[in-house]
Amino acid sequence: MSAAAPQVSVIVATRNRAESLRRLLPRLLELSPGLSWELIVADNGSTDDTSQVLAAMAGRVRTVFEPQPGKSRALNRAMAAARGELLIFTDDDVEPDRAWLDELVAAARRHTDVDCFGGRITIDASAVPGWVLRSRLRQLLTSGHDYGDVEGPYPPNRFPIGPNMAVRRRALHGRQDVWPVDLGPGSAIPVGDETAFFYRLGQGAARTRVYVPTAQVRHQPQAGYLTLGPALRRSYLGGYSAGFSNARYHAQAGKEFKGVPVWRKIAGTRSWREFCCSAVRVLGYGVGYSRGMR
Repeated sequence: MSAAAPQVSVIVATRNRAESLRRLLPRLLELSPGLSWELIVADNGSTDDTSQVLAAMAGRVRTVFEPQPGKSRALNRAMAAARGELLIFTDDDVEPDRAWLDELVAAARRHTDVDCFGGRITIDASAVPGWVLRSRLRQLLTSGHDYGDVEGPYPPNRFPIGPNMAVRRRALHGRQDVWPVDLGPGSAIPVGDETAFFYRLGQGAARTRVYVPTAQVRHQPQAGYLTLGPALRRSYLGGYSAGFSNARYHAQAGKEFKGVPVWRKIAGTRSWREFCCSAVRVLGYGVGYSRGMR
């Protein structure tokens, strides 16, 4: 990517979310008229009106089709088709700020030695139970992603997440299948694919990650994750995917990535609900780690 004429690919994977796409695509296409960028939508076998929505955008949106279920498969297909040197990922149910794309590209220009970027993801807190908002499970259960107002490196063992992240093509080392197809939406373990993605990039790219608070999107939390039963299940799966990825990809990612002691995962919980979810998450981590070592 050059400072004068950045080449950027914005990638969205979707499956049976036609109404979300109707809202999102016009908003995206209004962004950054001064940039050289393309919008790629990966249709992951939709059976609703997604094809019609995309057909109406022909010439403005590039479409790829991945019939086999799995968001990671769809993203791999889109990456293979992308032409940009900076690959920007978002979800089909976000609302991007008008400056979102400009801010990510500007950060890539400022940090020429950095390969991975993540932006702020705000949520409607009024729709989220107080115990979730106060807990360390907030990101897992709501996709809220906020490390404050200062741009800078991510803390150890913290990563950008799917609704708002960017990666330079050079970090892929010529590979187009970096997204792990055994994790993420559409798989048996529908979380944790972003972390495994960064692990698989290897030591160089995975260690250089910059948080960009001015690159902001809004995301609506899914109500189905916010009651105790579903929260327990998602906590277990989140722990499983973290343990699995740590065991499977630790050598690729380097020594920075290591498990957090069990007592730190449970200590300091602020409610009995958070304690239960944290304990279940620890259990999932152990199971996932043992599976990943096989």
